[in-house]
Amino acid sequence: ELVLASAETKIKYEENGGTGKSFTTILICVNAKGDVLPPMTIYGSKTVNKQWTVGGPDRSVYKCSSRGWINEDLFSNWFIENFLVETKSTPRPLLLVLDGHHCHFSVKVIEAAKQNEVIIVCLPPHSTHGLQPLDLVTFG
Repeated sequence: ELVLASAETKIKYEENGGTGKSFTTILICVNAKGDVLPPMTIYGSKTVNKQWTVGGPDRSVYKCSSRGWINEDLFSNWFIENFLVETKSTPRPLLLVLDGHHCHFSVKVIEAAKQNEVIIVCLPPHSTHGLQPLDLVTFG
């Protein structure tokens, strides 16, 4: 198993036991050059435990949902408050490639994308093997 972390990070990897009934989602955005935006981690909890944020990458975002899954509100929050902020100095138009999860396509996100010259392309379902190399190599 490989874990990507900054060399300055004191705790690079920690495995925690559990019941297997709790999920954590990590939203990661990488450009073609290999630059990585700060990730958003979503825990299955009502509140974020401060201890969960220790040692994470700079400017990381920590959120919660009842099951630890992304939803429309969390994605639109990330898109508007993180993606658009982190990419404000990047020449427009921008291309953002997403999977087809329904939470990516709220009116709020589509309007913000249009106003900020971000073109959103949705990959077809069941195309991981050919179109989502991060799922196969980096996250797989």
